[in-house]
Amino acid sequence: MAPLVIDLRLCSGSELELEPDATVDLAYLDSCYRCRVPELLHLRRWLRPGAVVAVHDTRPEAGSHEIEGGLSLRQALQRDVVAPGLARAIDLPTPRGLTLLEVLP
Repeated sequence: MAPLVIDLRLCSGSELELEPDATVDLAYLDSCYRCRVPELLHLRRWLRPGAVVAVHDTRPEAGSHEIEGGLSLRQALQRDVVAPGLARAIDLPTPRGLTLLEVLP
């Protein structure tokens, strides 16, 4: 069994410059609302199939922030990540919303 390696990075602002040193098994995105989908798409090349990405603030009923053209963060994830087959989603009805994405091959 391979050793467990945890690389915890606390970043501020958009992380489009972040380039992990290895594949990523778990990512938690809670940056600026407009940055989360682009960040996820940027990190995609390091996310192994089966990796989990948690995206915070995705519950439209709780005032999920509009990110572009009237879309909520959850709608943008559906359009740009789920519909193209990059991941499948489970939406958790936490007070502000949490979407868990499983990265597909």
